Amino acid sequence: MLMSQTVKTKLYSVLVLVLMFSLLLPIARVEGISETARIISLEGSVQVIRSGGEKSFDAFINMRITEGDGVITGPNGKASIQIGDDRVVIVAENTRIFFSELKKMGKDHQTSVSLEAGGLGSIIRERLTRNSRFEIKTPTAIMGARGTEYFTQYRDGETNVRVLAGLVEVNVINKRDEASSTIENRQKQTSFILEPMQQSRFHEGDDYEKILASKSQLTLDGIEVALLQRLKDFDEEQPETLPDYITDSLDEALEKATEQQKKANDTKDNSVKNIQHRLPSDAGMQKPSTPPGQETAPGQSTPPGQETAPGQSTPPGQETAPGQSTPPGQETAPGQSTPPGQETAPGQSTPPGQETAPGQSKPRDKGNN
Repeated sequence: MLMSQTVKTKLYSVLVLVLMFSLLLPIARVEGISETARIISLEGSVQVIRSGGEKSFDAFINMRITEGDGVITGPNGKASIQIGDDRVVIVAENTRIFFSELKKMGKDHQTSVSLEAGGLGSIIRERLTRNSRFEIKTPTAIMGARGTEYFTQYRDGETNVRVLAGLVEVNVINKRDEASSTIENRQKQTSFILEPMQQSRFHEGDDYEKILASKSQLTLDGIEVALLQRLKDFDEEQPETLPDYITDSLDEALEKATEQQKKANDTKDNSVKNIQHRLPSDAGMQKPSTPPGQETAPGQSTPPGQETAPGQSTPPGQETAPGQSTPPGQETAPGQSTPPGQETAPGQSTPPGQETAPGQSKPRDKGNN
């Protein structure tokens, strides 16, 4: 009887473990569900690189973006990408990002976007749940937010964060502090908060005190065109939110940024055209001159029937200078060189008596009459 009770106890313990394990399985599966984003608007050059790939593809409206995918915009490109129902990221011109994490578990979401270069606007329509996370990563910092809107820029080792609404928690990645063995330096890795209409700009390697001192009021300096356009939309959606010094200078800042973008694009286009359309003469090749006495008078064209056949070059010594046509009677038939008896010795001009006056054809051989 005692033996039977022991067996029952063991069986009960096994059943409890199995039940607990089965309850944990759905949670594990839910945590592994990937969330899909999609492109809701785009302009100019926008490319997408699929996770694990190297080849880029032209983006299009409603194109799906999944975890690990990258988005690249050109000098005149921009894109808006919607994540779920309440989060949007605006990719400005000359920007490169990739979605390092896109997961969901019921109402909880885990979103992480890595900004390698350029500018990125983040819009969170609804307050995130307690277990949700939305963050933008640069090589120097991680910006996390709850129910907010903010811009993040990263260029040449500098991170710039500007908050429009809500709060943003900035965690600075300082490699020197991570390697430090003192408690004091490790504690300097603590984060700081940016409030609405505040910004912080810092470089990789800046010490903690310098980063804290970089907090200032919001400015429009250096903001990309796409983000300035979003700022105008924000002002229309939430009037009286932006301070007067921002709204008063917003149109001027947008006009200036647009002009700078146009100049940069024109400079790039002209450089490409100069390379693609470079002529041989530009490389130092010199064209031969027309022999003396065979020039064509200004405004005179080649007589009908004496044009050069396609694929046929002008015979040596009878080339025509730019803007001049071949004198009448001196054309060479296809496949034939200079007519017999009319060759010119090296260093000698047209033989005496055979020059042709401007506008006059060459006299016929009397033997041919």
